[in-house]
Amino acid sequence: MNLAGGRVEEVTVTELRDDTFYAEINYKIRDLTKKVDARPSDAIALAIKSKAPIFVNNSVMDKAGMIGEVAPIPSNIDERKRELNKQLEEAVEIEAYEEAARIRDQIKELEEQQRPS
Repeated sequence: MNLAGGRVEEVTVTELRDDTFYAEINYKIRDLTKKVDARPSDAIALAIKSKAPIFVNNSVMDKAGMIGEVAPIPSNIDERKRELNKQLEEAVEIEAYEEAARIRDQIKELEEQQRPS
């Protein structure tokens, strides 16, 4: 993924303030490393498309820490698709459309993996 002739090097979710997340995109143009503020959803989308690492500052993790237990990752594609479809329904129900679009894309990727080559 090119960004103004450069390449995304990494994305960092830098801050959680007033229930809003903030992020930075670090990218390289020639020999110069640049940093730009971005919405986390945009920054993460760029990182995924460019296969760049995504980091989250410890302070953000502390503030946004998870409550409860993390669900185990399903062991096969069909199980994972069922779990993602459930998450998709929940996201649409609460009108979290950016999250729903991300989940939809994950489902599509899994379906492509299942297609015969």
